Amino acid sequence: MLFTTTGLVRDSFYISGLSTYPVHLLDVPSNPVLFDGGIICARKIYVDAIRSVLADRQPTMLFISHLHWDYCGAAYLKDAFPSLKIAASNQFVNPKLIFK
Repeated sequence: MLFTTTGLVRDSFYISGLSTYPVHLLDVPSNPVLFDGGIICARKIYVDAIRSVLADRQPTMLFISHLHWDYCGAAYLKDAFPSLKIAASNQFVNPKLIFK
């Protein structure tokens, strides 16, 4: 599915930040979660978009699906949301598995 705009897609699912390199937000009331981290140069756009949906709440988890530059620029999210937990595969966190 190709998204050309940001905002609410459906049923508490949002495209946040940039439509071309989005951070996906699932606004589950007790545990909002993010999927993929977008690109670091647009960090303020993502953080502002996430905060516009969540207000004073914070996302609890970020799932990084794979190690591409447009999906894993997520370090800034930890600065903005200090309690955020990040989940990724072992290949993401272990360079020995990536560069065999």
